[in-house]
Amino acid sequence: MTTEGQGRRSPPWRQGRIRARERGVAAIAMALLSMGLAGAAIVSFLLTRSEEAQTQVENQADVLAWADQAVRDYAMVNGRLPCPATSRNGFESCNGAIKGWLPVRTLLGSSATARPEGVTHLPIRYITNGAGMSTASSAFMPRLESGAPMEDYPTNIVSGTDLCEKVLAVGGRQSFQVSSMVEGVEVQRPLPRSWLVQADVPLASATWIHSNELVYGVAVAAQGASDSASGLNASSGNRFELPTRQKSHQYQDLVRVVRPFEFYNHFGCGTTAASLDTMAVAHMWSGVNEGTREGVIGFADKIVDIVRYGLIADGIFLVTQTADLANGVYNNGGNVIKMAQAASVPWLWHWVPVHAQGIVTAVIGMTLTVVDLAISSLNIVMDTMYMAAYQAAADELGAFQVWTGGLPMLEAAHRLSHSVIVPEDAPPPDPLPTPEPPPDVIVPVPRAPT
Repeated sequence: MTTEGQGRRSPPWRQGRIRARERGVAAIAMALLSMGLAGAAIVSFLLTRSEEAQTQVENQADVLAWADQAVRDYAMVNGRLPCPATSRNGFESCNGAIKGWLPVRTLLGSSATARPEGVTHLPIRYITNGAGMSTASSAFMPRLESGAPMEDYPTNIVSGTDLCEKVLAVGGRQSFQVSSMVEGVEVQRPLPRSWLVQADVPLASATWIHSNELVYGVAVAAQGASDSASGLNASSGNRFELPTRQKSHQYQDLVRVVRPFEFYNHFGCGTTAASLDTMAVAHMWSGVNEGTREGVIGFADKIVDIVRYGLIADGIFLVTQTADLANGVYNNGGNVIKMAQAASVPWLWHWVPVHAQGIVTAVIGMTLTVVDLAISSLNIVMDTMYMAAYQAAADELGAFQVWTGGLPMLEAAHRLSHSVIVPEDAPPPDPLPTPEPPPDVIVPVPRAPT
């Protein structure tokens, strides 16, 4: 029997059940805690991997943007596309190949675009069109209003405009028809010159692009990725993956391809070509004006020579008429003396009318000679004035110079067209760091949502 105030003790079997229940609750709590910690660790791991993948994609995008701009800068400075390199991060090798590695060391010395961090760490593949775009050669020829090329234009000028002309040849020139009235009938005729490139034609494939369908292409692989993860970009064929291909575990490249229509219009190639052609037409017309000026001066000189010969003839005629007048005066004096002698002797009076008629005839002749002398003198005065006027006109035209410096200016504009001018005090490019060896682990890239 228990005393008052003491609790009743539970049987041993019931106490064992209680302890077992308490241990089960603790085990469940520990299990839940472990599961929570494991879930948090998994979420943290996945978030870290996702952030790493996102950082890698951003690095690839930065490198791709730099590579694209560096190729454009090089093309505009040198009038050609850079040749592919035979080794990663190497110099260009112009051996005829149109696909290989991006010549990073060559581009770092010519690009004004800031270099991102991953340039030397990520593999960058490169492809060009094979239509002579990696060769610096003259292709552009200024054309006149008729569409005919300028004659005697130098062929040793190379600039970005020549590269534009090669791109235009690949993309195709747009043709336009204009209407004109010929004898009251409207006639359609093609424009002799068009500076617009045709729109890009559909690609031969929906998944890849061939080298003859582009101007150039750049592909940036993921760090540490194998060649198999680059698809056609790493193959030996002249094909590239399209930028629309999604990244996955099997494919991890970012691609940029530039086709003729985009390249030609992005650089304003048509505007530059039209401007140079306009300068060529202006130079042609300045030459025509110079020829007209020389012709007018020559015509004025010929008139001066003719008037000079007329003055000489008028002078000779004046001298002759003066001699005739003197001779007439002398002869008329003899007739007067003879008539006076005949009038003084009665048996010679019948000679007086004869001598009088001679005197009248001589006076008439001398009068006409005096009139001729006056006319000749007036002609000499007028011809002298005409000769002075034409000579003054010729001298004035000779002093008026037609500007004929169009060709040197046209050549200078051609050389400078689409060129990037680097200031003399520009800092030298940063030295190329030694690339770090890529890791062996491929960072997985999350699949894009479907």
